[in-house]
Amino acid sequence: YSVECKWQETWQIPEWIKQAKANTCEGEDWLLFVRRSRMKPYSIVIMDAETFFELQRKVTEKEKP
Repeated sequence: YSVECKWQETWQIPEWIKQAKANTCEGEDWLLFVRRSRMKPYSIVIMDAETFFELQRKVTEKEKP
C-alpha cells in the first residue's frame, strides 16, 4: 500500500484522496490514514471500496478449510 497520513483538525477528505492517488506507485493501492485530536475513534483508515472487498475476499478464502 501507498499510505498517506494526515493529522488535521479540519478534514478535507476528497483532497487527501486525490493526493494519496497521485502519490501511489504503479501496482500499489492507496490508503489514507487520518487522525484528529480528542476524537474517537482516534484514527480512521480510508481506502477504495473495491480494494477493501478484494482484500476481504482473499481473507475469507484463506480461512476456508
